[in-house]
Amino acid sequence: MNFLRAKKSINYGIYTILYRIRNWSFRRIPAFMVTKHKSLGNSLEIGITTYIDRYDKFFKPLYQQIKRLFPEVRIRITVNGFYDEFEQREYLKRIQDELCSSLGENITFVLHDKPKGLTRLWNEILSQNTTDYTLILNDDLEIFPWFRRWLEVSCWKSSHITLLEGTWSHFLISRRSVEDIGWFDEEFQGFGFEDMDYTARCLASEVSLSNIRCPYVQHRDHKPMRTSFDEKSSIIWEKYSRINRDHFFKKWKVCSYNNGIFIKQIGKYVESTGYVGKVTTPEQLSFNRGVCYPDRLEHSIGK
Repeated sequence: MNFLRAKKSINYGIYTILYRIRNWSFRRIPAFMVTKHKSLGNSLEIGITTYIDRYDKFFKPLYQQIKRLFPEVRIRITVNGFYDEFEQREYLKRIQDELCSSLGENITFVLHDKPKGLTRLWNEILSQNTTDYTLILNDDLEIFPWFRRWLEVSCWKSSHITLLEGTWSHFLISRRSVEDIGWFDEEFQGFGFEDMDYTARCLASEVSLSNIRCPYVQHRDHKPMRTSFDEKSSIIWEKYSRINRDHFFKKWKVCSYNNGIFIKQIGKYVESTGYVGKVTTPEQLSFNRGVCYPDRLEHSIGK
C-alpha cells in the first residue's frame, strides 16, 4: 500500500513538473507565431472593464494585445467614471485621442463620466452581445499569446459560466445563463460580493458554473491607491464594500448545510431571503460601434 502511494505521488510529481515546463514554454511563444487556426468571431465577444489609474501600465498593453490576438472578435471596453470631474475629462480625452481615433468595425468604447458599480459595467458589455459567449476581463491582466490557441481548443463551452483559475477577474459567460437567471444585480453599487451573488443564483438555479485552469492569463492583482469614488482608497474600499455586503445579506441569509449553497469566499452556506434586487434587463445603449458617453446628453459619437 505504501509502495502504491509512493508511486502515485512520484507520478503526480512528474506530471506537475512536465505540466509546468509545457506551460512555461508555451507562455514564451511570441504573438507572430500564434496563427489563427479557427475563427472565434461567431461564437465569442470580449469585454474589458477599466478605470483611470490603470490606463498606461495595465489597460493599454492589455488592449493592444487583445486587438492583435483576436482581430475577428468584437471587443467592447467599458471605462468607469471618476470622482474628480476635471481629471476624468482629461483621461477620457486621452482615450478618445489615443485609442478611439481609428477604431475598427469590431471595437466599441463606453466612456463614463461618473463612477458606476462593476455590475453596471458588466451588464453594458453583455447587453450588446450577439454571440453565444462573452469573455469578460479585468484590466490588470497579462495575456500571453498562446491564450488564443487555448480558447480555440479548450472545453470552456461545456458550462454556462467558466471561471479561469477560479476567479471572476476573468470569466466566460453564456447568453443562455443571462436568459435563465437574469442580469448582474445593479443594486451592488460598490465593490465586492456581486460575484458571490451571481454564484449563489447560478447554483440555486442549477445553471452550470465551472472552474478551469488557464496558465496563459496572469492576474497582476494591482492594488490601487485610489478608487473611482475617492482618493482615500482604504476608507472608500471599506465603505463601498460594506454597501455591497449589506445588499448581499439582504438577498441571502446564512443557513445550515442541508438547506444552503456554499459560498467559498465567506466560508458559509446561504439561502435566498426572497429579495431579488435589480436584475432586470439594463437600459439598452444606442450604439453598435464607435464611442458612447452614457452619462452625457449626447449619448453616442458614431464613427
